[in-house]
Amino acid sequence: MKIERNGKISAGINHYVSPQICEGHRQMVSFSLIKLNSKYSSHTDESEHERVFLLLSGKVAYRYSGKIVHVSRKNCFEDLPSVLHIGSKGKVEVINEDENAEVLMISTDNENEIPSRIIEPAEVARSSSMEGENVLNGRTRREKRKILGYFNSSETNLFIGELLVSPGNWACYPPHLHREFELYFYKFRPQTGFAFSECGDDAYRIDHDDLMVIPPNRQHAQSVAPGYQGYILWVQRYIDGVDIEYTLEEKHSFMVNDC
Repeated sequence: MKIERNGKISAGINHYVSPQICEGHRQMVSFSLIKLNSKYSSHTDESEHERVFLLLSGKVAYRYSGKIVHVSRKNCFEDLPSVLHIGSKGKVEVINEDENAEVLMISTDNENEIPSRIIEPAEVARSSSMEGENVLNGRTRREKRKILGYFNSSETNLFIGELLVSPGNWACYPPHLHREFELYFYKFRPQTGFAFSECGDDAYRIDHDDLMVIPPNRQHAQSVAPGYQGYILWVQRYIDGVDIEYTLEEKHSFMVNDC
């Protein structure tokens, strides 16, 4: 399922998806983009869910748990993110400190006790890697930035990260599948860029600021158009405290097990 914005990101909170039944399965993640500017200078959230606030660009202050933390990011292509991870209950205020800022808000239910904290760029750097350089003549080359998951938070229900995909290259290739839903959020540089997202036997044209929802056990891969750099953020929710198991589509497995 593709959720497109058609270039229309308004000041305020832009909702993409909420928990819902999709193809007989329950999708359990909420996903929104907060756009801050002179007309909408702050956003307050008081839900009781596990939440992630991920700065895409600009300068903001996160106010939470009696603290205020100032973070900045030139853009999602050149800088690593500063991410606020809220365990459960608690008021969060995101305050604009620049002309324009964009922040992703991702949430899901979680009954575990998780300390709220900032995931700093240096921590993201330690869990980042360059993938696919030495396979398929570099056509799957991408930078992989793991942000949140069991590797740094044993009580989280979210697995989140970023991919930077070189122009004309593929990501998550050869196609793979898993039993969890997966959300993919896209940006391109320049913004006129596009990609194609495989979802089973279907393919979708993806534009700047679009979101794809991949149902469980549906093979998927994606390619970015030549001449454009692709940014892809992935979100998965763990099921019953079990780590995610990826299965390579068998008919393509002779190439490389490097999804």
